[in-house]
Amino acid sequence: MHVGDAIAIGPHPREVLDLLVGQEVTCVLGNHDCWFAFGLPAQWAASMSTEELEHQHWTHAQLSDADRKTVSRWPYEVTMQVGAKRVLFLHYARRPDGEFDLVRNPSAADFGRLYSSAPADIVIFGHDHRPFDLVCEGRRFLSPGSLGCHDRPEARALVLTATPKGEVSVEKVRARYEDAGLMADFDRRRVPARDFIRSTFITRTRSRPTARRR
Repeated sequence: MHVGDAIAIGPHPREVLDLLVGQEVTCVLGNHDCWFAFGLPAQWAASMSTEELEHQHWTHAQLSDADRKTVSRWPYEVTMQVGAKRVLFLHYARRPDGEFDLVRNPSAADFGRLYSSAPADIVIFGHDHRPFDLVCEGRRFLSPGSLGCHDRPEARALVLTATPKGEVSVEKVRARYEDAGLMADFDRRRVPARDFIRSTFITRTRSRPTARRR
């Protein structure tokens, strides 16, 4: 499962999409995916810097009309039964106007409110690049944290396993990767707004940890 924003903020939009489709990964729509599939909303375009807007246009130009049709068929959410628990996968809660919401520094109660009508025991989401594991009124709200927008070169994921008693165990996985080629490809491919992206979304401000599971 991939919980949204599969493309943009990176120098390899076509390669990423090809890998996801080729590996038959189930994807849900994030805001960047929507901007590609359905067009960039005027309010967002007006709020972006010239470079950011150029980056969106560049990303979309790397992909085909067939890619657009593929992404447009992705759902906004997927529900799955794991053991006795109902698990909801989505990018984030959406406002009444259809745009994705975002709560700064959310609490467990905030997530309980955002997903009050969601028929699920566990909600797994993205959008906010930080990891979360919070419980509100018996419901668990989880995010592994962004795969790419992170201050360390490590991908993050969750592994859900149904236990014999019908509960769900959650393993938090971190996999280190080498990022020299990734960083160089921003320049090699002349990605618009690359300095802004590298300094804002994929900063490398902390020492690199050894690969580990926890």
